[in-house]
Amino acid sequence: MFVILSALFVVVLTVGVLVILDKDACIKQLRSDRTDLAEAASALKAERDEAKRALQQASKAEVTATLHSRMGDQR
Repeated sequence: MFVILSALFVVVLTVGVLVILDKDACIKQLRSDRTDLAEAASALKAERDEAKRALQQASKAEVTATLHSRMGDQR
């Protein structure tokens, strides 16, 4: 009986340690994923800002070209 209880205690203790180790590994992975996501979000924001600037410049160029075209038609 004592042997069975001792073996059961060892099994429960081992499972507990494995659960704690797995939990720590999951936490480390989540932190790593969070860092990766933050870097990706920063890169996407930079791309968005660059696209906005390019669109504004293209719009200005289009308006300028249209005005020059209309002014040429009036002359």
